[in-house]
Amino acid sequence: MNFGKLRPGIAFWTAIAAAAVIIYVLMVRPIVGLADNGDFERIMSTVGLDYTNPFLTDEDKYFGYFIREFKLTSLGLGGYASSQIPLVLAAKALNMLLHSGRIFDMRFMAVVYSVLLLTASLRGNALRAVCSPPSSFAPYF
Repeated sequence: MNFGKLRPGIAFWTAIAAAAVIIYVLMVRPIVGLADNGDFERIMSTVGLDYTNPFLTDEDKYFGYFIREFKLTSLGLGGYASSQIPLVLAAKALNMLLHSGRIFDMRFMAVVYSVLLLTASLRGNALRAVCSPPSSFAPYF
């Protein structure tokens, strides 16, 4: 049996299964997520996001429930450099294109991360197929 021909099919169906799980867990109500530990707030002003409720306490922001919606504002000079900024900006642009120009839905952040995860998974499997070990080592991999 030639396993080289089998791998793309497995990768495709694995990605489909992973996408189905991601959609069910992250997009279908009830929406699940983690409360902010303060890291996201550091880049919020840089990317142009703010809380919809200005009267949230620190308890509500950091130790309470997952906050799904944020108010869209103009870009700021947050002064906090992070590799997350381009990802949040991509999610914000997607949100403005498909959802709302006033409210940011955190599910668009989940979409960006999911696309990255699935792409990396498929590319990793493709790399494994290209860089497969010699056939004498096949039983060990």
